[in-house]
Amino acid sequence: MIGDSVIIVQPKILVYFIKRVKKETKIDEEAKNTYEQILGNLKLIKVGAVIIKDAQINAVHFENRFRQFDVNKINIQLSDVLVDSAHSEDASRILFCKNASFMVDEFQSYNRNRPELTISNVSFVGIQKRLTFSRLLLNRFDKATGKPIPLVDAENMLISGINNYNIIKQKDFLIDTILCRHIKFYKPPSLSVNPTRAVKIQKDETDTTGFRNAYSINLGL
Repeated sequence: MIGDSVIIVQPKILVYFIKRVKKETKIDEEAKNTYEQILGNLKLIKVGAVIIKDAQINAVHFENRFRQFDVNKINIQLSDVLVDSAHSEDASRILFCKNASFMVDEFQSYNRNRPELTISNVSFVGIQKRLTFSRLLLNRFDKATGKPIPLVDAENMLISGINNYNIIKQKDFLIDTILCRHIKFYKPPSLSVNPTRAVKIQKDETDTTGFRNAYSINLGL
């Protein structure tokens, strides 16, 4: 199937999380299954451009309907899309295309239906390997009340040198440079003078993202 362009206007997409995403997940095998499911009985799908305008994406947990993330007003453009058995392993492509770009008004992820991470005015250009956004707000939650408390607040951030292939294949977000006009780290809660013995907490099976409440940054200098 070969076409010039596909244009989708104002779609509303509901995503269900059924199984947890883990580091040891066999991405290569799942990626292969993905292209086979897209192709069906076809041998090849080739489209010059795929354009999605003003999309809305809402993700929920399949069992308890907890909100996972919301994406409001997203515009996506994919160019030179090619889906076949050979190009699923092409490191120069991302999402089966030579170039992917998108703009998002707001992305918000949740922790037990509470807003944990909010990113506003997101712009990504795959061929330039650049990601920008006007604001990032990361919350922690008060143990007593459960209310969100700011942990990191950043404005006008630019991330460049993004390794597109590594995001898809290894689930690692490798970058070269981060530039930020203003960033504020809020003071974490103070430790108790007489800390109690740590209690092993069983993992929450409703956690479908695999990274809830665990953030780290490794800097190679």
